[in-house]
Amino acid sequence: MGVVKSPEAETELGCDFGKVVLYLTVIAGSILLLSLYAFAGYTQVAPAIVSQNPFGPIYPNNDHRWYRDYGGRFVPEIQDQELFYHNVGPSVSEAKKADIVILGPSFVSYAFDRDVLRKFGDDHRLRLYNMSFIGIRGGEFSLGVIEQWKIRPKLWIINVDDQIIHFFSRGMDLTLGPKTVVIPATNHGRLQGFVNVAGQNLRWRLEDWIAGYANPGIPRNVANGNVNLDGNPRYRAPDNKSIVFDTGRVCHASKEQIEIGRNFIQKIGGQVVFTLVPHSQACVQQARELAAALGVELIVPPFDNFSSVDGGGHLDKKGATKFSDYFFGELEKSQTFKRISDSAPRASAAGSPGR
Repeated sequence: MGVVKSPEAETELGCDFGKVVLYLTVIAGSILLLSLYAFAGYTQVAPAIVSQNPFGPIYPNNDHRWYRDYGGRFVPEIQDQELFYHNVGPSVSEAKKADIVILGPSFVSYAFDRDVLRKFGDDHRLRLYNMSFIGIRGGEFSLGVIEQWKIRPKLWIINVDDQIIHFFSRGMDLTLGPKTVVIPATNHGRLQGFVNVAGQNLRWRLEDWIAGYANPGIPRNVANGNVNLDGNPRYRAPDNKSIVFDTGRVCHASKEQIEIGRNFIQKIGGQVVFTLVPHSQACVQQARELAAALGVELIVPPFDNFSSVDGGGHLDKKGATKFSDYFFGELEKSQTFKRISDSAPRASAAGSPGR
């Protein structure tokens, strides 16, 4: 014979269950509301909401062409992994409009001068997009973004660097300061991506408010992916030391790097040019072997008299201008560029938006 529950017990159980349902509904609704509010902050459809949205992007000097990408007074954080991997905001759609997309780590963010990029784009009526990622040295993350959102420019410029790990590796690590972790954005879905970005913006605003002034961090341009490094006083300093290059390194392109590179190029499609940003441990030999094995043109300047903000590999304004002038001067002469310039440009005045 089964246990007969009293009406009072049934009422109590029903009440508890109802409380649980109500609690979960409130939590789910709050998360959804926060996500929608954050989403509104990363679209152009509701400017009134954007300007009043504490969870939306932080615009330096109220310039909506730029957003704070790297910030955090106590814990350094960067947003673009979430923005690109989960297509939060307009960054992916802008990258998809580009004729030329640049890939690599923070060395690339510093090395391609935005003024030179703009002029080259204007001169050739091509759109350029700098899709480098600070803190991410391997190219597997970039490949995930490219495949997931079908980014298909005419030309890819890839910095085939081999510091710590090679660009053509399976690594999915993020290194900010002394800490290295698996890139967090790859471990959750798109909804969580919106929530994470909203939380970062809210934290940064609170930190600014407590400190009494806005920390510019590193802003990134929505339209072309360039970063603005003027907040670093060493970037434009006239007395930065030249990089001391380790010319004695013996390095070769491995079979694994060549195979990963071959698969990478096949998957992304389009034309490809390799480069190697000058830094203290850069090895041109492996880049040349890799380019030869894959049949790709390589553009590398002579490693001499490049100044940097840290003496290692993050070029300053003077070094970036020198590198960019050399690179684009050689690119204009290359057979690869000739192949893409023979076709109709995707858009006019590529470099004009936002600098």
